[in-house]
Amino acid sequence: MRVTVLGCGTSSGVPVIGCRCAVCTSTEPRNWRRRCAILIDHGPTRILVDTPPDLRCQCLDAQVDRIDAVLYSHAHADHINGIDDIRQLNIVMDRVIDAYADAAVLARIRERFDYAFQPPDPARGWWRPTLRPIAIDGPFEVEGLPILRRWYLVKNHGKTLSPAAEAFRYFLLEQAQARLQRQAAPAA
Repeated sequence: MRVTVLGCGTSSGVPVIGCRCAVCTSTEPRNWRRRCAILIDHGPTRILVDTPPDLRCQCLDAQVDRIDAVLYSHAHADHINGIDDIRQLNIVMDRVIDAYADAAVLARIRERFDYAFQPPDPARGWWRPTLRPIAIDGPFEVEGLPILRRWYLVKNHGKTLSPAAEAFRYFLLEQAQARLQRQAAPAA
């Protein structure tokens, strides 16, 4: 499994427009951070977590030309406002992309981007992003990759990890737990 951090910045990105603090004025390239998103590659399966406003540049930098699914952690603007960039992936892959989130998150995303959840129109081609909403509540699988529980839940945005970091941490913990359970299971 490989996890690529596409962005780990704040909701404004870093540097922040107009800020003159030491981090925002630094010439250190590691201080230039895009909004939160991760890409999970597991064998042939590729999962994108969130679609931030920086998604186009993030996909270009990471040479992302296909995904099997999008998992949404929550419906804040810094995690969903890049949804229109999914359209180019629809074009390249010539298919609808599954979008997983809990029902409340999907409902909030649909309030703002309902057009992205409409069925494809073959006569018009991929003229808009096209996602298939899949509400989740508990364990689920994405292309055979088990997601054991709602690891994507957002923690307090205060002095905790970012939502993408929290999601990644829970994902790794559950994958390790599943591996230990498989190793402890008696051979059939």
